[in-house]
Amino acid sequence: MSFALLYPRVDWTYNLQATGVFADISGVSSIVVGPSDEVYFAFSAKGTVGSLTEVSTYQIILGCVSATGILQWLFRDPQLVSNSTDSTPSLVLGTAGELYVGFKTVGAVPGKINGLNAPSFCGGCGVYQGPEDIVVARINSAVAGTPVVAWVVQDLSINSCSNESLPRLVYDSYSNRLLITYISSGAIICASRVGSPNVIVISLDPGTGGLSWAYQSNEMNSIGQNTAPSVTTDPTGSIYVAYTTTAQVLGGGTFVGSQCVEVIKITPTGSPLTINRDWILSSVSNINPTTSSINETPYIVYDSSKNRLFLTFITDGTVPGGNKLPLVTNSIVFASINPTSGALNWLRQEPFYNEGTYRYSSIANPVLTIDPNGVPYVVARAIQASTGQGMIFMYRLDPESGATGWIYYDGLITYRAYLPAINSGETPNTAYRAGANYAEPWIAIRSGNLYVGFVNQDTETFQLVGLRQVQRFQDITAYEYMRDYTGICG
Repeated sequence: MSFALLYPRVDWTYNLQATGVFADISGVSSIVVGPSDEVYFAFSAKGTVGSLTEVSTYQIILGCVSATGILQWLFRDPQLVSNSTDSTPSLVLGTAGELYVGFKTVGAVPGKINGLNAPSFCGGCGVYQGPEDIVVARINSAVAGTPVVAWVVQDLSINSCSNESLPRLVYDSYSNRLLITYISSGAIICASRVGSPNVIVISLDPGTGGLSWAYQSNEMNSIGQNTAPSVTTDPTGSIYVAYTTTAQVLGGGTFVGSQCVEVIKITPTGSPLTINRDWILSSVSNINPTTSSINETPYIVYDSSKNRLFLTFITDGTVPGGNKLPLVTNSIVFASINPTSGALNWLRQEPFYNEGTYRYSSIANPVLTIDPNGVPYVVARAIQASTGQGMIFMYRLDPESGATGWIYYDGLITYRAYLPAINSGETPNTAYRAGANYAEPWIAIRSGNLYVGFVNQDTETFQLVGLRQVQRFQDITAYEYMRDYTGICG
């Protein structure tokens, strides 16, 4: 297919800073874009944020900026504030303009019970107990500008009497269900765990928050550590879960290395409901290095325009057919997968993904999205070799091959596969180059516009210091690039 020469340009920037004695933003975990190109974001913070009163513990804050980058509202509702620390939110938008947020707490939100205090009838938990729970909530009228909490879930339908964390939400518009994947060191609804931790997938009724079903199985979890899950769905009702594991999963391929990326396809069917595993990737295709390695933080998205899956993850090894720079610690991998069979369409690990001059020694925390035409965009954190600082890398990929349309990093635009001669004429854009350390990136796309959120860390303390940015990017033509960034076209 033809692949247009389009390049990103900063359209607007919005900064939100925590201030005061306790000021700290612990991470931007999610951004989503609404029907009018308004951008919703969620993060955990303490101190004074905007017009909100100062607090001394991490609490979940949601916000909305307009299509032009103007703040519409900030939201920290008492129903979503526990008696301890709340963190790592995940945010999705429903079909009626409602928001759903999930996060981890080590306490209990009002009127709810932490799994640590689970009643005695809960069996199968063993002697280990922990205070970490996940909380899920629905917030109505988000688009109208007056957010209202509709329901909150923190109970034994989704939590065990051990630790739960790393929630990731997906709204399945095909089947009208709210899917959540997360990890647990116990077993929910008094089931038996396999490894520790386990990956769990649950489906909630979007209207009530009631549990529809839960999946915690040895067809997904090994006896080792299973973590970092990501989930996506297709129009047939099938669900795809990508995660990492430290041992072989039942029916999976031979396990090599310290930690592998695994993907499964499951389909809930029938009444009474049964959940069948259709395939497990390692038994069909090999995406992990064949020598000992650590592979981590996978992210998976289904492309309905061409019926395919896109996957990205990080490895410290070399995948089959890949090419890893010798001085790079962790590099990024991209893959396209056939959702019917699990067969690979392509698998790419290239030196220029990590910037070929060796300035960046490691890539981390990739997040993937696609546009309506099935073009993948990825954002990730790159660690600069000379300083240890983090920069934000953005990639636009050719969906048919994995080649890069552009890579945007350190304020520079590179045109690796398409226009390499223009590199000598690049002029830095200072939007990402304030001498700070950037982390926790997230990406979304709508109407051809890209939106990226990330945390700006203080370079002296390497702590989250409160600079939270949501940035909107627009594709521009080669002529506009030459005109606006180099001055060659006047």
